[in-house]
Amino acid sequence: MTAKRFLRYIVEHKHYFISFAIQTALAGFLIHGWDGFVFATSAEQFLHGITPYEIAAQAPAYTFCDWTQMWYAYPPLPLLMFSSSYAPYFFLIGDNPFLGRIFLKLTFILGNLLCAYLIYKLVAGVSTKEKASKAEKMILYNPFLIFIAAAWGMFDIWMVNFLLASLLSLRRDKFGQAGVYFGLSLLIKPIPVIFAPLLLAHVWNKRRTMVKPLVFAFAAVAVFSLVSLPFFLSSPTRSVAGDTWRGRYCHCHQVHRGWKHRRLEPGEEDRIAGSQGFGLRIAARNAEDKRPSFWLLFAEEGGHRWR
Repeated sequence: MTAKRFLRYIVEHKHYFISFAIQTALAGFLIHGWDGFVFATSAEQFLHGITPYEIAAQAPAYTFCDWTQMWYAYPPLPLLMFSSSYAPYFFLIGDNPFLGRIFLKLTFILGNLLCAYLIYKLVAGVSTKEKASKAEKMILYNPFLIFIAAAWGMFDIWMVNFLLASLLSLRRDKFGQAGVYFGLSLLIKPIPVIFAPLLLAHVWNKRRTMVKPLVFAFAAVAVFSLVSLPFFLSSPTRSVAGDTWRGRYCHCHQVHRGWKHRRLEPGEEDRIAGSQGFGLRIAARNAEDKRPSFWLLFAEEGGHRWR
């Protein structure tokens, strides 16, 4: 690609680059205090071969918020995503919280950009390119999506992306591919399962035969099982399957107003850091801190750290 073509490409997709710059800038300064600590610590441990489901089963002190265990309680695909983007920082950079927050949330930010592209494709298929372009910009500069991915540091956008990809596949009558994308959406959070009856009914209505709905369902179940199985085998009692049906994915979404992170006993944090070797720190651990744990925290302000 020549320099001229490269510059033309940037101009044509300038809104993607602008949106990426805005989100990256925010990502370095802001993060949810507890979620950021949980995700960063889970990524560090996973990069050392320990899954968060194993950690939850061991129930160390740092997995508790107040007296309730509030550790990683989602399917494994988000863990694979943010651990992959966090790995270059963890192994090559380290000890730079600003960059750490960016690398941790990089896949979330890219998810917003992908969502804009998928929305464009979805709208362009039923309307004009002008309307599709407007819808695309509404996603790229959507303050709510930017807040969730870049400021808070949450991966919900990927659940939407896989659902959109499933719908686009159904539009092209690729039922197996649509099932794979639907299974991937369930591997982000199990919420999309409520759409399963509608999607199965839609698939049946397109062909009026049970074969295609079965193909869709089998593909979704297969991809969910294949990705989940290694984590289930590593920790059968506190992994994907075990936690899903016990509602373990739900408790992290509750709003615990006024709760603080559990305060460790003297020397307990040093023992944890020494035994794990990951240099863990407990965010907002001071007993004098009266702020709720779900606040978004600026880097290092008020003695707070998220790792």
